Amino acid sequence: VDWAKESGYKKIVLGGHSYGTNKVVYYLSNNQDEKIDKYILISPTDTGRLKDHERSSADELMPIAKKFKQENRLDELLPIEFDECNLYTARAFLDFIENKNAKNLPIYGQLGSWEQLKKINQIGLFVMGEKDSFGFGDTQKHLETINQNSKNKNNDIKTIESTGHIFRGKEEKLAEVILKFI
Repeated sequence: VDWAKESGYKKIVLGGHSYGTNKVVYYLSNNQDEKIDKYILISPTDTGRLKDHERSSADELMPIAKKFKQENRLDELLPIEFDECNLYTARAFLDFIENKNAKNLPIYGQLGSWEQLKKINQIGLFVMGEKDSFGFGDTQKHLETINQNSKNKNNDIKTIESTGHIFRGKEEKLAEVILKFI
């Protein structure tokens, strides 16, 4: 954001994907005076609710990550993938699991609070792939729940058909949705 302002950009749109959406919500809730015009949440996740395979993976990784932390090895990659496909450093993994500030989209009511989202004045775009497993079978409802708990209820909600969390094969459609919003 500072770089964009220093570079002379007149309009700034802040966006994030997956866990990055939680970071966008956190940032905007704590920087309400920032000159951010809009925000984008792409594949927003409820970090308080882990899918079953993630939960077992997290249980396996937690003692390793804590050991790395004790040994001052936080920036080393953990030896096992989390979520069956992602390698994390111990620091990033512990942040994902333990960071209460990032549990700010409690779509499924497990953990967290909507407090941060309710502070955001800007209009947002909430977009998700129809087959995104983080939508737990109903991505439209997932996005509508976020909108219902937003301060601004006029957010743009889009579901992209026939794609999942990373929009493989539908990147151009995602780009169209984003460009239209901007």
